[in-house]
Amino acid sequence: MDKKIVISFVVPVYNGSPMLEALCKRLAPVGDSYGSYEIIFVDDGSRDNSCNAIKQLQQSFPEICLV
Repeated sequence: MDKKIVISFVVPVYNGSPMLEALCKRLAPVGDSYGSYEIIFVDDGSRDNSCNAIKQLQQSFPEICLV
């Protein structure tokens, strides 16, 4: 049985690849305090490497979803 998501963080991303890992590291303890969470990144047409950076972060943070 899947865990019920208690809280969702929705983060718009536009050319934000340099800060994504730091953001995940800061959100994870907050999400963990709720028990079950997800981080939804919405790529708003970034021209940098944001989409690929998010996909790589999914390996360390399985709570990440990419839209």
